[in-house]
Amino acid sequence: MSDLRSRLRLCHPTGVAVGAAGLLAALVWLGGVAMPVPVATGGDSTVQLRMIVVLAGAILVAVPMRSPMADWEAGAGPLARRMELTLLAVLAWAGAVLVGVGEALVRSPESAASLLRAQAIWLGLAVVSARLLGGWSRAWVLPLATIFPLTYLGWDAAGEVRWWNWLWQPHTATGCWALAAVGVAGAVLALWATPWRTRRLRGRLRRGRGALPAAPARPGSRTKAPAAR
Repeated sequence: MSDLRSRLRLCHPTGVAVGAAGLLAALVWLGGVAMPVPVATGGDSTVQLRMIVVLAGAILVAVPMRSPMADWEAGAGPLARRMELTLLAVLAWAGAVLVGVGEALVRSPESAASLLRAQAIWLGLAVVSARLLGGWSRAWVLPLATIFPLTYLGWDAAGEVRWWNWLWQPHTATGCWALAAVGVAGAVLALWATPWRTRRLRGRLRRGRGALPAAPARPGSRTKAPAAR
């Protein structure tokens, strides 16, 4: 527990708490505020503030994982990795509770399920973004990049919501829940792919393709011949 508290101090807990309180307040009191956004097929879509709040909440879970010791933590041992994963789980659980309970009380359980699905997808993208782009400080890149396709490209020529548009599909949409499962699986894979695991995996792949024959020793080299038995 002391190790977890030490790790918590590195992720600016006061800022995270203030940000979470602000996002919850926006979700409860301003979540229904709408803004029309043009779509590619003509007309516009109505983006409600609670959709953006959930995106910001997913990023708020991942970005604070950045710490001044990030370079050391990238190659740290099992204890530091365990603390990192525990902290991420705590932040993700807290974010899910805030979004789920707040939205269910203010609007409906169905709306809460849709927002939790979106949060799972965006959090998975945030973790993958952090891994691919070189650190938790870049966890916002991939989640933010989804806003354009979700809004501008999210409807087909007939005006129907595309199957992958998780913000406007109903909470029962199977395809969007499959995307949530893929997002969570991607996050798990990204967290598993530590530097030493990927290095070990590359070594195994090279050995699987066959080791290169050793180069013959040059005349006069200091390489010793094996001792006679």
